Amino acid sequence: MFRKLSLRALIALSTLVVPLASASPVAAIGPTGTYSSGIACVNLGAASASVAITFYNADNGTAITTYSVPSAIAPKANVVLFTPSIPGLPSSLQGSAVVSSDQQVACTADAQRTDGTPGTVAQPARSSTSESFDTAQAASTLYASQVAKGLGNATSGVYDSYIAVQNIESSAVTVTVSYVDRFGVSYPAASETVSIPSQASHYFYQSANASLPTGFLGSAKILASDNTKKLAATVVMYNDGTSVAKSQMLAYNASSSGGSKLVVPQWVRNYYGYNTGGNIMNIGATTTTVTSTFTFNGTPYVRVDTIGPQKVLALFATTISALAPIDLLAVNLRTGSVVFETSPGGTIVSNINQRNDGACSVGVSCPAIPGNWVGVGSALNAFVVSAATPKAIISRFAKALGGEIIN
Repeated sequence: MFRKLSLRALIALSTLVVPLASASPVAAIGPTGTYSSGIACVNLGAASASVAITFYNADNGTAITTYSVPSAIAPKANVVLFTPSIPGLPSSLQGSAVVSSDQQVACTADAQRTDGTPGTVAQPARSSTSESFDTAQAASTLYASQVAKGLGNATSGVYDSYIAVQNIESSAVTVTVSYVDRFGVSYPAASETVSIPSQASHYFYQSANASLPTGFLGSAKILASDNTKKLAATVVMYNDGTSVAKSQMLAYNASSSGGSKLVVPQWVRNYYGYNTGGNIMNIGATTTTVTSTFTFNGTPYVRVDTIGPQKVLALFATTISALAPIDLLAVNLRTGSVVFETSPGGTIVSNINQRNDGACSVGVSCPAIPGNWVGVGSALNAFVVSAATPKAIISRFAKALGGEIIN
């Protein structure tokens, strides 16, 4: 589901063409492996669209190349591109892109592992996808509701995250990223300040931040020094990738504003090995009560929590006691939705993750999980109810698709 985008879409995403390589042989930064990107755009206009994509190297405001899609895109049609096939791009690149068109467009971009033999037990397939930013969604203050450093253990895998921040302005912007853990404890020593050139992006790796403790789970606030300047940002949470079950890469966009009522279209518990989790961040100045109403098979299940200002509530499907009756349902009925609603005056943002660990909880009936489902993960932003529209746009949909685009 995507909002209608303007004539300019921003892609400040995980990787465009490139290995997230280690800065040194001692301490790797980012997910292991080499990654490339697929970019899909759909024409929402009433006339054929001309589309051009300008690519920028991270931390460098100079455009590398502008690729013009050779053929006009018919109304409601889409185009799917793969960065290694785009002429003019170097063999190794990490950065951002800006999509320009004479019609309204909506775009997504993914990062997918392309080195070696992805999809094998020895080297799990890894990919993540998130939507582009409309220029109207960009802002001087952005909120990332879930970031992590060294979170987890040898059994579940260890999660880290990074934040790709793009400056959409015509001149350099100084950007500060600050951190608060899930309990509301701030880490001022961990704050990072960087000047980002025009149109360029900078990648903030939480694993490389020595002032964040191992096991950190919390949120980040992304702030431009000048409140008239706008930024876009994408967050990627990634497991350690040491096995198929630990191969998750989960991408979502930082939010410029929240709402008092958010909706998540799908929330699952022990659903063929899938479970949902996520963070709710209170971006308001006062404590708020959040009522979570989960609906499964037409029946509501309610949980109530209190979240202090700038604090985060971390939820995971199998640890929510109110959802225990879901385990008694047939496995095909263990999928539902949830609405998060604050007390009057509250403002929250939320992102949701879904992953398959290869089995249902102990004692819960579940069929055997196919091997190619294990380790599958996805992420999305919760939708602000007040921003809902009568039309939802999906820029790419595949069935039995082969070839080099992986989703």
